[in-house]
Amino acid sequence: MSEKHTVVILDFKGNLDAHREDARARHLIYGEKLASKCITNLVNLIVISLSDRKSIDKSGIVHFYEIRSHRYNMITFLYKTMRILKRNKIDAKVIVSGDPWESFIAARILKFLLKNRPKIQVQIHADLSELNGSQSNLKEKMRTILQLIAIKKSDQVRVVSKKLQDFVLSVNQSQQVVVAPIPITLTRPEKNIDSVEKNSLIRIGFFGRLHPDRGTKSLLKLVENLNRERQDFQIVIAGSGPDEGFLKISLGKILKDDRLIFLGQLAQKDLAVHLGKLDVYFSLAPSESYGLGLREAILLNVPVIAFKSNGVLQAQEQYGEDTILILEEGSSPSHLSALIDQAMNYKTERDFDVCHDNELTVENLVNSWLKLSDF
Repeated sequence: MSEKHTVVILDFKGNLDAHREDARARHLIYGEKLASKCITNLVNLIVISLSDRKSIDKSGIVHFYEIRSHRYNMITFLYKTMRILKRNKIDAKVIVSGDPWESFIAARILKFLLKNRPKIQVQIHADLSELNGSQSNLKEKMRTILQLIAIKKSDQVRVVSKKLQDFVLSVNQSQQVVVAPIPITLTRPEKNIDSVEKNSLIRIGFFGRLHPDRGTKSLLKLVENLNRERQDFQIVIAGSGPDEGFLKISLGKILKDDRLIFLGQLAQKDLAVHLGKLDVYFSLAPSESYGLGLREAILLNVPVIAFKSNGVLQAQEQYGEDTILILEEGSSPSHLSALIDQAMNYKTERDFDVCHDNELTVENLVNSWLKLSDF
């Protein structure tokens, strides 16, 4: 069995899941584009993720490996990663670090362990220029230091916005930077008027990874304050993550009966259906450089209430200020209530072309891997 010259996506934080249809669809697109540009028909892309289960999926052009390990046990993760590469005779030409923090550390160690010293591309999705201004604890200070090291010591950086590219170049002027936003794979479902559920409550959605970085603590605080102001709303949550249990318990103490709905991790086709039924979408990440979730909401003509960030302002500029209402942190319950009323008055059937850059995005990303490798 000959060695496979491969791009390895290293996801030590466990953000990618082969069973999540959106993540799977994106990486299949990457894999197909990569294979079409290579002279061989060998599998050229694999994804290795930390998970709460062991799983191997080699059914398609992209191979997904999920390593069961404690989220802080990098030694076990790297040991099992090395076994995967060795057993499958995978020659990692490029290691893609899924973030400039834990995954970058894992990528650097893996590069040292491999004889051929593969190149490292660090992917940055969070707006580091905003995070640098908010160092409220030791963890955030350490992350700031580490991300600066990642920008300086990696061979290439992938970012999701021009604003973030400018920040990376301000840290390391000679760094190779590729701008490639996350492709949107969500499609607008066909309308069926008869199937629309009648609901007197305002549906407020919070979809995505249930993680502190995505604003779970802010969601709890906003719901608690809003509930003192009015009770004509329900919170609809879709996704999974480390804060899932925390949200169920905490929100369950505030909202009863039909005012709190947990949908769990949705298949992509179901995501579009449930997202389209929302009246308002909350985007509460403290920093957003692109905003995949809010763009998907806009695609389905759902108004967004979001904290101000570079990604939110960029989306406003692209799709109109009325599509996203800015909520300042620390706003009063009455102000939030007024924003919800304003959002409810937002009615449009505009055909937002939020997917028009997908092909260019995929092309840029795959070409960046080819540039690092010798395929």
